[in-house]
Amino acid sequence: MKFASLFTGMGGADIGAIQAGLTPIWGIEINPAIANLARSNFHDHKIIIGDVGNFDYSKLKTPYNKPDWLHASPPCINASRAKNGQETDMDKYIAKGVCDAIAVLRPDYFSLENVAGYFSYDSFLKIDTTLSDFGYHFFTKIFDCAQYGVPQSRKRLFLVASKNNESAYRIDDISLAPVMSWKEAIADLIPYLTPTKLTGWQYSAICVKTGHLPTDIDLPDLVIQRSGARKKDGIPNNTIRFADQPMFTVKAMSGTQRPSVKQSTIVISGQPYEADPPCLARWQTIPDSYQLSGNLILDTMAIGNAVPPLMMQKIIKSTLEN
Repeated sequence: MKFASLFTGMGGADIGAIQAGLTPIWGIEINPAIANLARSNFHDHKIIIGDVGNFDYSKLKTPYNKPDWLHASPPCINASRAKNGQETDMDKYIAKGVCDAIAVLRPDYFSLENVAGYFSYDSFLKIDTTLSDFGYHFFTKIFDCAQYGVPQSRKRLFLVASKNNESAYRIDDISLAPVMSWKEAIADLIPYLTPTKLTGWQYSAICVKTGHLPTDIDLPDLVIQRSGARKKDGIPNNTIRFADQPMFTVKAMSGTQRPSVKQSTIVISGQPYEADPPCLARWQTIPDSYQLSGNLILDTMAIGNAVPPLMMQKIIKSTLEN
């Protein structure tokens, strides 16, 4: 089966499709630097630098005009928990582009992934309506990826639609998997991490979480947020994850979240380390064979915005096996 993606990014959904046995043929990404990152890793399918909202899908030539499965992960920063913002004209413009792709390409299967808040947007309703108009059966569910083997707490909205199979679109019966901790996922990377120091507020956060102020000697193994975690009303509970817990949501660290700052600090045997992009990639289930750019800002943005390949693989396999 041939697979194509809208808002491809670094290609997380494409990797998951490959792992599920599909063959990616093209993807569309508007950011040239991220598109080039994907191009350097995918040599067998076409990465198009383009605007999904203003793309003429009718000009795609065979075999690019006939994907069996089309996936979209529209950017929707304002709908995230961190923003709690209102829908914008850009969201509606992007959704129209997704609807145009569905109308022209008519794939047998269509999937969408986004933050949970996207469910309340008119943009999502417009995509739903388009799928209904073209006779698709579809099902929507919010998953916490940590329950399916991804070593991070990442709640995401998934929609899967099928044109011909009324049962294939159901994704609510994906088998649960044992929770993998953040430490287990990066165990072999720890010897190569860069040592750092905890800040004063990070010590305070550990004190709030553990009930006492630890010294470097008795620090428990943990990962603690480094940016975007401090709040006026205190330290939120999701600031720290202990060694037996999954990572908190891996972020793109774009916009106001200081993309040049590493988003978390790892503490192992009392020694703090910086969580670098290879750690973020592991927590996103991006394979080690994927070659990152070496640019902290670019890699962090690309990884944080990616669909976890393991989750995409399970969504596709569950759909096709029904």
